[in-house]
Amino acid sequence: MSTKHIENANRYFEQRTKKVYIESCTKIESFQEYLNHRYRDNCYYYSAYALMGLKPDDFLVRGYIDLDGWKNYHHGWVEFTFEENEYVFDSMVKGIVSKQEWYENFNPRVEYKKTQKEILDEFLNERNAFKIQDGFWQFKYIVMNTNKDDIPYYEIINNDKNNGHVPSALMLARLVISKYSSEVIRFIAYSEPSG
Repeated sequence: MSTKHIENANRYFEQRTKKVYIESCTKIESFQEYLNHRYRDNCYYYSAYALMGLKPDDFLVRGYIDLDGWKNYHHGWVEFTFEENEYVFDSMVKGIVSKQEWYENFNPRVEYKKTQKEILDEFLNERNAFKIQDGFWQFKYIVMNTNKDDIPYYEIINNDKNNGHVPSALMLARLVISKYSSEVIRFIAYSEPSG
């Protein structure tokens, strides 16, 4: 793949993710500002946030990769299509990479792969989010379940591998979805303070 294709894919990715913001207790940053921190072991968050800026048919992927002599490193990334070519956004790599090149270098074994639309269809519901108004949602921090005796109890949204660590990455995030195109117009993630 030519350098020009990669440059165009990088510009496309940056343009698409301009609608993604990350809020901490002290400030709100654009996705690119947040990405520049390159927080270690944050791939689940970076990839989930990036996906919200992309198209409904782009993919959030979880699986195992080979990384600097480590076999089976559990990792998260995004796969998307631009001008009929497939690319990968991986927060450990500076810039967008062709999917073929990324797969050759990291030898991924995929265990979870869902489109943005599938994820939003799964988690934008009364159990996981509050509908503020048509097209405007906020994900929950705590969800209510019932035990075998139908007694309600509350639990913090967890990092279950079966759902690709998606609920914890979306926890307390807000998003606006276009009623005309079903695309995310704005996404504001919430990043809990560390320490």
